[in-house]
Amino acid sequence: MIPLDAARAGQRLRTALSLEGEWLPTVLRAANDRLVEVRREQPDAGGLVIATDQDHARGIATMLLERLFELTAEDERRGYTLEVRVSNRDAIAMYEKLGFRSAGVRPRYYQDNGEDALIMWLD
Repeated sequence: MIPLDAARAGQRLRTALSLEGEWLPTVLRAANDRLVEVRREQPDAGGLVIATDQDHARGIATMLLERLFELTAEDERRGYTLEVRVSNRDAIAMYEKLGFRSAGVRPRYYQDNGEDALIMWLD
């Protein structure tokens, strides 16, 4: 198998993460199934981190979170927490629109520049 160069890999990622595609629901179902399995042994476990380019980030992030909320709606242990750079006002606004609330700060959380992370929760 020949590895894809960076440009083609990025194109493939954008295609796979298309808001109109079927790939996202499949990934979310698999992630939720794995999380349910892990929670049998570790009830507080959770998390799914997905990074995308900025062209799709907001729409994909919203779709992922809304789908995650649907998939976990009947889990009485559900609750969500995330960290976001304090400088990322667009992401903070998006998370707030989805119901997340600020719950504190993790000082110097990001290793690349020592920036603080805003902790956000949704019950």
